[in-house]
Amino acid sequence: MCYIALDYNFNGYWPLSADELTYDYNFYPWYVNNTNQLQTTTISDGFTDGGNEQVLTTAPPYQHGTFGKFYLPDTTPLYGAGSRSPASAGLYQYTTRTDQTKEGDETSGHMVNIGIHYVAADSYGQPKDANSDGIPDFVEDANGTGSIDTSYTVATNSVYDDIDLSGDGLVGRVKMALGMNPFDASNPLMATQIVTGEEPDIATFEVPISYNLVTNIGSLSLLIDGSAASFQECDPATDGNCLLEWNTTFDSPGQHYLQVQLQLNGQLQKGDVPDASVYAGSGKAIPFYSSNVMQFNPAYSEFTSGGATLQAQLPEPDANYTIELKTTDGSHIKTIANSTSSGLISETWDLTDDNGNPVTNNDVDAVFSVTLLDPGSGTSTQHLHKADTTVTDGNFTIAYAWNNGSIASGAMRDCVQWGVVDPLLTPSDPDFFNPDPYYSTFNDFTSPEDNGNPGYISSQGFAATNLLPNLADSGTRNFHFDGHGNDKAIGNGLGDKDPGVINIASADVANTLQNYFYTKMGPRRQHPYRFVFLDACDTSDQTLWSRAFGIMDKITSDQLGNGSAPQAFVGWVNESKGPQSSDEFYDFASTYTLFYTAWVNGATLDSCIQEASSSNPFGDGSVILNFPLGEKYSWPLSWTWYTNPNTGKSTWANDFHIRVYGYTGITRTGYESGHDGSPYLK
Repeated sequence: MCYIALDYNFNGYWPLSADELTYDYNFYPWYVNNTNQLQTTTISDGFTDGGNEQVLTTAPPYQHGTFGKFYLPDTTPLYGAGSRSPASAGLYQYTTRTDQTKEGDETSGHMVNIGIHYVAADSYGQPKDANSDGIPDFVEDANGTGSIDTSYTVATNSVYDDIDLSGDGLVGRVKMALGMNPFDASNPLMATQIVTGEEPDIATFEVPISYNLVTNIGSLSLLIDGSAASFQECDPATDGNCLLEWNTTFDSPGQHYLQVQLQLNGQLQKGDVPDASVYAGSGKAIPFYSSNVMQFNPAYSEFTSGGATLQAQLPEPDANYTIELKTTDGSHIKTIANSTSSGLISETWDLTDDNGNPVTNNDVDAVFSVTLLDPGSGTSTQHLHKADTTVTDGNFTIAYAWNNGSIASGAMRDCVQWGVVDPLLTPSDPDFFNPDPYYSTFNDFTSPEDNGNPGYISSQGFAATNLLPNLADSGTRNFHFDGHGNDKAIGNGLGDKDPGVINIASADVANTLQNYFYTKMGPRRQHPYRFVFLDACDTSDQTLWSRAFGIMDKITSDQLGNGSAPQAFVGWVNESKGPQSSDEFYDFASTYTLFYTAWVNGATLDSCIQEASSSNPFGDGSVILNFPLGEKYSWPLSWTWYTNPNTGKSTWANDFHIRVYGYTGITRTGYESGHDGSPYLK
């Protein structure tokens, strides 16, 4: 072995004792003398020490402190024994002392201590923040020289992407996307109401951010009491800023609190790094009072060739009202006058004018004028749009994607093929009872001739050129997806920068199907689906996915009785536990088989969910599910005491569960009334 001496200086040593040097136990059982150790004075081939070494006669007197167990007192020879000042060493905001005295705050002329340095902490055990601005001193003085450095170069280090450096609620990546210095304490996500003449129905707010910038980095929306406003849109203002226009008539009248939220284009999954929550930023909440005296139901903003239902909910039970139907250019069509004692206005219109002549307009305005018997009155306009809301059974498309290629082409492939495709598409035969199989232009069932096609999404290009056009086919009205997801995208779960990433956004689906809910005029649906099941994390956290498929948020038995079409969207709230092995995928195939066999044979949706969510669905052991829906709990992301709505079983678990938008009493070809209170609607 060759030992090479080095130039060195300003080090601390605790030499081994004579006894410790006697043997080298690494050579057991052949004990040998061991004299090898770092020496304080070595002269070899011109290499020398600098004469400033610190040799300790006793072990270093380490002490436990806030962040570790290697603090040192100021009585050790290592104190002030370094080669330069704390500022020159970049250690101004750090300490070696348990009393948390910063190196930079030592006496004048103090040289840096030798030893491990920790960030100086306050009495609460948090990094010191001398100016109390919420940003630790060691962050503001990133190079450790003792001067606050708010330079953009320092702050744009990726380590600060997920940190709010300025205390205004916006993390680094949000500030940088907006072209701001992350130390800038101003928050531009502020809404200022402007008067347009559309009040009180439409409330318009200007946000001082470039519209072109927002559309390039993400999307801007208005939160009402913490949730997205029911119907809104973002448009450019004349000065290039953003205008948020909110149709207040679909939200309850009275007091609200508004916030502007910026959502950046980001990762597919919360499980990816960083967490999806850091891709959003919000402004300060501001009070807003909505002076409307009625609230419209979006389910009645559309009409068919069979007529229209005109409905509004009032804050008081007793009122007189008139409803004037007009063309969108203001021409009179018909007036309906009546009163209510229930607080609900509900009228039918047969698409004729005052003289009984048929009205063929595709868009009509219904102007509700209400006089409450208690003091108060108001006028609001509901825009009615003619749409094909008679959602037929239609074709069924099935697709899946996964970030593990071997599973995607093996066990998962078989799970989707055997558990979903075959129960839905296999024609009736003596061995497989399917009285009315679906037809698909995207999938094939397993037959003696081939293994079928479960609809694997192999690439982003395949999703764009094959899946989305198929979903837009006029006959396709049902969809099942299995894979990764969140409330805005589904795909294979790979990160955005991975060349193999598949990321299908809800906005892409909405644009492909021309189903637009996020407009200030109310819903505009050109291709509403009948049934959708997105078996992926977070797909039911909010209504982006259900609305992308043209499915109403909640449909009641009364609405179905008044002509609304039965629809249902099934997804997960929070992060569900999917199969993690080949065996679990094969077990899950049995769960899917039970679910979709019950579905095609006419069971209600909530019955299908309930049966597939139990390990012993029929109670007699005739069918055993080893991987039922909702029974396999996720890793501990946000643990709560969770009660399965189907079995009543409670346990500590990640609170994920199925949520249905639409109507849970829907069946394969119709619906069963009386399912308005289903637990799956929550």
